[in-house]
Amino acid sequence: LARTIKSGSARPAVSRYEENVSSSTFIPFSTSLFMAFTISYLDTAGLADPDLIVRASGEQRLSNFMLWQSAYAEFYFPKKYWPDFDAKTVDECISVYQKRKRRFGKI
Repeated sequence: LARTIKSGSARPAVSRYEENVSSSTFIPFSTSLFMAFTISYLDTAGLADPDLIVRASGEQRLSNFMLWQSAYAEFYFPKKYWPDFDAKTVDECISVYQKRKRRFGKI
């Protein structure tokens, strides 16, 4: 995404956003309306948010990867590097995910 923005190819989406915000038709009634409007400009618009994010190599950070979309995702940090991933590792990731109790922001 950073390369996309740096190269300028994200500019059409930014321009559309700026046009809508500056037009008289844009009136944010609530935070949820603003969020829905903003989400429509992300590269992942129209796709479901991830339920599980796996970060290979044991690194425990996202590095700005899908920050908005991963708000309610579960995270798993296997110590294997990506080239070493195999079917067994994928099964392990899914198994760990299936054992978690999802609360979606609730306590």
